[in-house]
Amino acid sequence: MEKPHAQEEAFLAWLNSFNIEKERVKDLTELKDGVFLMKFLKDLDSSFFSLEGFSLEAGHWSLCLSNVQKLKDSIIEYTKKYLTIQFPEDYINVLAIARHEDKSQILKLVFPFTDH
Repeated sequence: MEKPHAQEEAFLAWLNSFNIEKERVKDLTELKDGVFLMKFLKDLDSSFFSLEGFSLEAGHWSLCLSNVQKLKDSIIEYTKKYLTIQFPEDYINVLAIARHEDKSQILKLVFPFTDH
């Protein structure tokens, strides 16, 4: 089984290969506010994903929580509509991401079918 650190490095290398607005993510905890991930998804499908209603300067954990919840809802809706996959509403703990920078939950948000 791959080590968690190796999974994180591989995911960050892959994510950074897309050159989203010339930003680079150095650590998974930088994704706790949901902004970069939503920009990434918007870049993949701008007809579905939007930054509307997102707090782009989400410094406080409560703003991060709001963003991550919107991100999670968008991912659930997208996978349901286009991939005919339905996730339970509680497939991730958004509070653990926004307030505690939980790396395993951040990975699970993006890769819900793997164990972290």
